Amino acid sequence: MVAPERTDAVSVDGDRLKIRDLEVPDPEVASYFGDLPESERPEKLARALRIGVLAITSTGAAQNVNFVEKAFDAMRSEFDRKMDLVFDEKGPVSDAIARNFGADGAVIRDHFNPDREGSPLHSLREYLNRTLAEIRDAINAREAAREAAAKGTQKGRRFEEQCKEGLEEAARPYSDAIDPTGDVSGRAGKSKKGDFVATLDGSGKRIVFEMKDVERIGPTGVRAELKEAMDNRDAAYGVLVARSRASLAGGIGWFNEYDGNKLACALEDAEGNPAMDGGMIEVAYRWARARAAEALEAREGEVDAALIKEKVKEIGDHISEARSIKRECTNIDNSSKKIRDWAESAEKGLKAKIDAVVESLGAG
Repeated sequence: MVAPERTDAVSVDGDRLKIRDLEVPDPEVASYFGDLPESERPEKLARALRIGVLAITSTGAAQNVNFVEKAFDAMRSEFDRKMDLVFDEKGPVSDAIARNFGADGAVIRDHFNPDREGSPLHSLREYLNRTLAEIRDAINAREAAREAAAKGTQKGRRFEEQCKEGLEEAARPYSDAIDPTGDVSGRAGKSKKGDFVATLDGSGKRIVFEMKDVERIGPTGVRAELKEAMDNRDAAYGVLVARSRASLAGGIGWFNEYDGNKLACALEDAEGNPAMDGGMIEVAYRWARARAAEALEAREGEVDAALIKEKVKEIGDHISEARSIKRECTNIDNSSKKIRDWAESAEKGLKAKIDAVVESLGAG
């Protein structure tokens, strides 16, 4: 990449980077952006810059750790060299003792010998070496933590990008708007809780999506995360999307609703196999849209809470059934087609139930 000749072409204003008249004479870069619609180029460029900065930061952390190691090793070597130089048998201290105390100086010199265990200078040397090692280890641990955090951020962003594509696909038939908000402060001051916001066409109702690639989260955590995200994004409904079913604890399962306005779902099983052939985002989106739609508010008193709870359970059961059946397909070669047809039939039944719920809520 060639930097622009103008010194003011790249500037920073608060938390915003501004680039003007930037030219990149790179065939691969030009080809990539040339294949994109013009409307998508600014967003893709910003994403590429973020990924690049994260990569540079991660590399820099590793280099910093190496630099610290070398600096402390050099410091310790220099300290030992000077100690040996000063207190050597022919060094200035030994010479001064010999001149002033003669033959009796041998005892005094031995007392100040930094190589004799138990002498004051030996204890001082050990203390300084130990302190330097502790400082070095603390700095290295901090740099390693920064590197791990950078890698975690990269992993999280890849997961968010995957979810963004699914949300856009699910929202397209309704002409709803999907806005990435993970880097934008919301109503709650500096909070950036809420990774994506869907604004429903016509009603203006908002659904907030919180993406979680975590080891474990239970119902209490789901409620807390979504309440904060909904308040921060002024949303009528919240959806927590977990990467793995294994991270949803406390009996959440694949698909579960709480408090009538909070939904938790998972995209993959513990082995990384996608649920619903990758269509879980669409299922979650359609459900949340139906629950948040303006028609629901007008008929709130008519909604059967027990029926909704039952349908949520049925959806979770169908997904689990489909996943179990598809797992068996990998182990039973002779009857794999029959079993796969069974799984697809289960998924069709699930979609039919979702359609019935959406239709009953008047938000199809």
